[in-house]
Amino acid sequence: MKEKILEHLKELLKFKDEDNFKKYGFSQSWNYYPWLKKVEDLKKTDDQADLYRINILHSLSLKYIISKGRETKDTVEFKKILNG
Repeated sequence: MKEKILEHLKELLKFKDEDNFKKYGFSQSWNYYPWLKKVEDLKKTDDQADLYRINILHSLSLKYIISKGRETKDTVEFKKILNG
């Protein structure tokens, strides 16, 4: 599961700086919504450690919407957790 989480993290880091992501976020009419749905589907795990990391990834994605893709204290910390 950790590999899937890191794969989703890499995808997020690729599109977080795109203008359409900054403008529309995870709106259902844009290309980023399926990514969010895949992350939400990962939450169907019984492994609490995986669930924690999935929730961190989800929170990270929302932080990038708020910050318009910029790094913040929270995003840096969340990435450390996910890569650790």
